Amino acid sequence: MDSEKLVFAIGNPLLDISAECEAKVLEQYELKRGLACLAEDKHKQLFEDLMKNPTVATIPGGAAMNVLRCVNFMLKGTKPNSCLYYGSIADDERGAVLKENLNKENINHNFSITDETYTGACAVVITDKERALCADLAACLKYKTEHIDSNIEALKDFKVLYTTGFFLSCNSEALKKVAAFSTENSITMAFNLSAVFLIGIFKQDYLDIIEQVEVVFGNEDECDEFGKIHEVGSTDRKEIAKFIAKLPKKDTTKSRTVIIHQGAENTIVATHDPAKDETNVTEYPVDELSQDDIVDTNSAGDSFAGGYLSALAQGHTHETAMKAAAYCAKYIIQTSGCSFPRTNEFEYPELS
Repeated sequence: MDSEKLVFAIGNPLLDISAECEAKVLEQYELKRGLACLAEDKHKQLFEDLMKNPTVATIPGGAAMNVLRCVNFMLKGTKPNSCLYYGSIADDERGAVLKENLNKENINHNFSITDETYTGACAVVITDKERALCADLAACLKYKTEHIDSNIEALKDFKVLYTTGFFLSCNSEALKKVAAFSTENSITMAFNLSAVFLIGIFKQDYLDIIEQVEVVFGNEDECDEFGKIHEVGSTDRKEIAKFIAKLPKKDTTKSRTVIIHQGAENTIVATHDPAKDETNVTEYPVDELSQDDIVDTNSAGDSFAGGYLSALAQGHTHETAMKAAAYCAKYIIQTSGCSFPRTNEFEYPELS
């Protein structure tokens, strides 16, 4: 079992507090099914309510951590310690739980530690199998730029660097340093649009990051919002995906692929080759899954990205990566949160 540097991720480490709730909870706390928001004072009681819920489960979370754990899951233990995670936590019980779980899964980590607040958490409110997310970032907001400055050279031999729009609200300077490092060292950079509410707030930051990115992930709502904010002039998601794919790029020797997953609808993939100025759009059908088989949709998009990047980092083709992404997403939505209770039965083809 050889270890090699495959995927690095930087993001907001959170402990997911997940529970099944009635729809009135969404109304009470002004949450929307399928969407994410940042916690405000009005949400403080929500976290306490969830902890009292008989269905509550606490699971390591945060979008980038979910992706990395899914990458690791798809490796089936064949390449332990091939993933590395950076983020900010406190020296407290929640932080200890996150570190313990990463250690159990043989995922390397190097946390920036703060003594100013507590480790963050995410309320995951599940109604009719759909999730609404409310993140209390806490320690995530204290990520120190000095941490990435001191540790960025450790990223040099990784095949893929990954981050999310969520991290812009914590340390955009550190995120941009990682993105620039990827271009300077010709490392594949992947980025997730993350959440509708961020796309307008960080409009220019998104463009700055995407300029250094080879793979962009998003869902249907994020795609729609991106088209609206950037005045694409079309509500056709294929056209919006093409627009994102064709945005300016620092390294014009590499193509950019934009992947928009739409739940049970076809997944849209737009790829732009800047050297040839050619853009191709493809749609991939999604395997049908009965409602009875779905446990919840928490981490569905993260698992899709994790499956894709796991294949990509190992040198597999885009087609294989799409199959791995679909498998991982299908697995996770039949599971409570981002957890791995069943055997991974996905088989990668032999590399030529």
